[in-house]
Amino acid sequence: KTSGGHELSAGLGFSNGDYHSRFQDGASSPHALEIFVNRPSGTAASASRDNRRVLDFFVRGNILNPGKGGGLHRVDYGLGLKSSRASSAVTIRDGVHLRFFEGRPLEIIKFNSPGSRSEAALEASIFAEDTWTLENHLSLRFGLNVNYARGWVPGSGASAEGGISWLNLSPRAGLVLPLTRSGKS
Repeated sequence: KTSGGHELSAGLGFSNGDYHSRFQDGASSPHALEIFVNRPSGTAASASRDNRRVLDFFVRGNILNPGKGGGLHRVDYGLGLKSSRASSAVTIRDGVHLRFFEGRPLEIIKFNSPGSRSEAALEASIFAEDTWTLENHLSLRFGLNVNYARGWVPGSGASAEGGISWLNLSPRAGLVLPLTRSGKS
């Protein structure tokens, strides 16, 4: 648009995913696999419970001011926050898988079952970009993106050993030169 004004958009999203699998009814023998032909027998290889949750929020906007003589001045900005958590638990029937080769026992694999894991993360970002477009369609852009991310294992506390975090600053600068007099290229 070429008239002045301010546009603003915001959003909030939540996602919750729960996936649960269990051993089939009536199966009591350990999971077995005939290698090379990948023919399973016995109970399912594992049963699991997976949970994932994500909360996402953003605000974005721009301010557009027409300049003297047909130029434009536009400021774009935004903020985003995202929190996520995931956990899973896996159980192996009797903590054992059996492997066969041509119908003969080959190996027994023992698992430390049940096994579980969990993770959490927080991400934040903010950006601003200022663009001046002159009457001859020459544009100058300056901006900055700031991103922060932190991941950890829930229950590990706030210690450095319990997670990772980083901060990223990304300055931006640009020059747009029109190739034609009309400025369409």
